[in-house]
Amino acid sequence: MNKEVKRLGETSLWRLVLWCSSKSSSSSSSSIVVVVVVVVVVVVVVVVVRIVVVVVVVVVVVVVVVVVVVVVVKAAAAVV
Repeated sequence: MNKEVKRLGETSLWRLVLWCSSKSSSSSSSSIVVVVVVVVVVVVVVVVVRIVVVVVVVVVVVVVVVVVVVVVVKAAAAVV
C-alpha cells in the first residue's frame, strides 16, 4: 500500500512537472523555478504527513499502555 501511494505521488508529481514545462516552454527559467518550488512543497508535505502519522501512532500506543496499566493495577488491587 505504501509503495502504491508513493508511486501515485511520484506519477502525479511527474505529470505536474510535464504540465508546467509544457505551459511555459517559452520561458524555461521560470518553469524551472516553478518545478523546483512544486518539488520542495511536495517533499515538505510528505515529510510533515509522515511526522504527523508517527506522532499519532506514538500517542495511541501510549494511551493504550496507560489504560492497560490502570486496568491491571485496579484488578490487582481488587484481588488483594
